[in-house]
Amino acid sequence: MHAIDKFHKIFPYLVALIITGGGIAAATKADSEDRAIEAYEKAVDVGRENYPELYSNYETYVNNIATEIKLVSSERNILKDFAIYNTLLKNGYISLGDFNPEEAQIELKGLLGANIATGEGVCRNTSVNLCDVFSALGYETKVVGGKFYDEGEDEPSRNNHAVAYVSDGKESYMLDATNETIILRKGYMEYYTITSQEDNYKIFKPDTHYFSNALGEVDSTQLLGDFKNKFNNHWKILKEYQEYEAAAEEYMVFYIAFETNELYSYEKAIDECYDEIAKEYGLK
Repeated sequence: MHAIDKFHKIFPYLVALIITGGGIAAATKADSEDRAIEAYEKAVDVGRENYPELYSNYETYVNNIATEIKLVSSERNILKDFAIYNTLLKNGYISLGDFNPEEAQIELKGLLGANIATGEGVCRNTSVNLCDVFSALGYETKVVGGKFYDEGEDEPSRNNHAVAYVSDGKESYMLDATNETIILRKGYMEYYTITSQEDNYKIFKPDTHYFSNALGEVDSTQLLGDFKNKFNNHWKILKEYQEYEAAAEEYMVFYIAFETNELYSYEKAIDECYDEIAKEYGLK
């Protein structure tokens, strides 16, 4: 979708240990690690030396998104920056055309986040893209893999999910751009989504490890020491985030202009290079 079409579209409105019964779920740990490593190994390793312009274009694309967020909000605040990022993502303002949350045709090692520029990707792509952008904003970031459970259920409602851990040195959150939600620490080894209700908790259980491509293998026990946010403040944090989200949506015309002038050429170049690589590897 061209920028002017996007304008018409919006014009009418502006990784912790897995504990099971007190013990480590060793089988689940192995299974989740196998899935994560399999997803990584399926990615094509084209080598930066073979496609230097692709890597350079993605880095410029990421830095330009970070610049865009800084222009909307000069002071760094994780929740505010996430609200802006989510608004850009869901409206297709950091993608070539609309963003479709589906499996990408091809993924490249070291560039899982670049699929967002082409307009497609799943949780691992959005999480890496978010981490790349938030790293450019000066935050500490990690990709964390895990599963979603409903309160009282033994089987996960969503298996093999990826989110982004973001810290500014004082506050830390797990940000789920795929589901447009924030994950807070409720207690030891307990992480609940910000929109959880008393009768319907959405619980995120991080895997012991997650092989996160360019970010390396993250031992989610690292999260325990820094993750200070308490779930008992979730209504206050939810209200704050919703206010940031509403404010972010007031900049729609700016987002369109910025994408046209600063992002579109890089989105197009990345997409064309992905098509070239897909043909080379017989994936198209």
